[in-house]
Amino acid sequence: MKEIIVIDDEEKILRILSSTFGNEYKIATFSSPTNAFKYIIEGHGDVIISDIKMPEMSGTELLKKLKKKNIRIPIILITAFGSLNEATQAIKEGAFEYIEKPFSITTLKSMIEKALKLKDKAKHRLPIEMIGKSQPMKKLFERIRKIAKVSTSVLIMGETGTGKELVAYNIHKYSPRAREPFVAINCSAIPSELLESELFGFSKGAFTGAIKDKKGKFEMAHRGTLFLDEIGDMQYNLQSKLLRVLENKTIERLGDNKPRKVDVRMIFATNKNLKKLIDKGLFRIDLYYRINVFDIKTPPLRKHPEDIPDLVKYFVSLYSKEHNIAKKIFSKEALEILMKYSWPGNIRELRNLVERVMIIADEDIVSIETIFDLLDDISFNKLTREREISEKELIIKVLNETGWNQSKAAKILGIGRFALRYRMKKFGLYKKNF
Repeated sequence: MKEIIVIDDEEKILRILSSTFGNEYKIATFSSPTNAFKYIIEGHGDVIISDIKMPEMSGTELLKKLKKKNIRIPIILITAFGSLNEATQAIKEGAFEYIEKPFSITTLKSMIEKALKLKDKAKHRLPIEMIGKSQPMKKLFERIRKIAKVSTSVLIMGETGTGKELVAYNIHKYSPRAREPFVAINCSAIPSELLESELFGFSKGAFTGAIKDKKGKFEMAHRGTLFLDEIGDMQYNLQSKLLRVLENKTIERLGDNKPRKVDVRMIFATNKNLKKLIDKGLFRIDLYYRINVFDIKTPPLRKHPEDIPDLVKYFVSLYSKEHNIAKKIFSKEALEILMKYSWPGNIRELRNLVERVMIIADEDIVSIETIFDLLDDISFNKLTREREISEKELIIKVLNETGWNQSKAAKILGIGRFALRYRMKKFGLYKKNF
């Protein structure tokens, strides 16, 4: 049952709303906004109905406090005559709706229903450009939603190509900092001697070539989110400076001893085992525990192959627009091969393959031959060589059992007839030879 939280210093209002909606919803009533706030941050409530004018705390102040905690429960404000300006300002601050006294119960009920629909829609919304219906991806989406609510540090771990930056961006997008900057920097892509100035900035004359002051990434991300990718590649001496920023929330530009306050939410990512780097003396243990308050693991594509058809469809549409070429359809057999491949480069490798197919392939329906031609890297060839002997023997066995009926053999093998014919041709399997 959905829960409605009613906050008003008038006991009469509390009694009326409790008796009116008590049969349809769970009702929690509070004459003290402070007590209501404590109740809400414990995880209660689906819709809040609050008076604006209250001696202890106004409805607008309550709204602001909830926003700071990233609690996005729709709030309907009750306003008396003369408080209309405050109510309209509250709408700008993020209130769902306001209703004037004396109000219609029918109107209020309609507002509650709309607010509940909005909350349910937001709850099931997927992160931007993240594709997947599999269980591993559903768990990832849920983790993103939970972590986005708080402003503490996050460590994203996963193989190359699993979308760690996209996860970081979605944490930012669903956080209270969503309207502020999202700044990303790859620690492995910038020479170590330049990374410090990129992060902290510098003052004019700090070194040769510093002809004017320059903000670093920390200042650029003020009030927003700073994403440090490949944190495991950061130089050891720079790690201590990063630790000080996390602890003191201040930075100093190169060539300038003036401390500057920064309000930045930090997200880190790595494809390396940081604990092994700690054992080797390459990563600070105190920094590790400071950045790993919350962790997210991005699943490799081989762990959720059922998402590959949707990913292919998305990339086909993307590159059709980007290169101004007609969309192509991947055949069932082609998709089967993609779903069986191990994808050492993960989603990034799949994306690159689809782009190559879109540009190179002349066919409208992408065949299994095209996929085999493009999946020509070492790992795929090694995979197919290891499987080739047993696969050939299995096909021969099934063909003999079915009297070389290709339709029956394909059904037993769990592949399409086209895929079976391709394998027969590949292995040189002809009935006359057996």
